[in-house]
Amino acid sequence: MTEILAPMVALFGVALLVVAGLHDAAARTIPNWIPASLAAAGLLLRFGQGSAAAALVNAAILLGISAALWRRGFIGGGDMKLIPAVALVLPPADVLQFILFMTLAGGVLALIYLALSFVVRRPEPGPRHGLLPRIMKAEAWRMHRRGPLPYAVAIACGALPIFINTFSR
Repeated sequence: MTEILAPMVALFGVALLVVAGLHDAAARTIPNWIPASLAAAGLLLRFGQGSAAAALVNAAILLGISAALWRRGFIGGGDMKLIPAVALVLPPADVLQFILFMTLAGGVLALIYLALSFVVRRPEPGPRHGLLPRIMKAEAWRMHRRGPLPYAVAIACGALPIFINTFSR
C-alpha cells in the first residue's frame, strides 16, 4: 500500500509546493490550506510507513524554530507553517538535508533579489491591467524597496530535490 501511496503523496506535495511558491511570489501569502493539506498527506504517509513518531518530533522542532523566527520577523507566518508540514512528508532522515537545501536556496534567492534591487527601477504609478502585469509591477516595487522575499520559493526549492530523489527510488 505505501509503495503506491508514497509517489502519490510526493506528486501531491510537489503540486502544493509549486502553488505555495507561486502564491507567495504573487501575493506574499501562503493560504492555510496548503500547509494543512501537506501535513495531512505527510502524516498519512508517515503512519503508513511506520515513521510517524520521528516525523512528528522533527516537525515539532521545526515548528518551534520557525515560530521563533516568525516572532522576530525573519519569516512570514505561512513559511512558519509550511516548513514543518514539509518535514512531515519527507522521510525523517532527510529533514536535515531539506534544511540545508532550503537555506542555500534562500541565500540564492536573497542574492538575486539584492542584485535586482540595484537594477530594477521603481515602477511608474498607475494601474496595470491583467494579472501578470500587476504581479510584475508589485514585484518590481518590492525589489526596489528591498521588501520581503517569497520564501516559499526557497522552501519548495529545498524540498523538491529530496522529493525527486526519495520518491523516485
